[in-house]
Amino acid sequence: MAKESVLKDKFILVVDDEPDVLETLEGVLDMCLVHKASDYDTALQ
Repeated sequence: MAKESVLKDKFILVVDDEPDVLETLEGVLDMCLVHKASDYDTALQ
């Protein structure tokens, strides 16, 4: 089973204070529904 099929359409929350890391992970996880946050408080919303 390919990684993409396991992750397809899963909701992923990525939290990091580095914008480049957020963008990179969003690209790597493009088969997922990625929600990004740059801090803890934003991630809780």
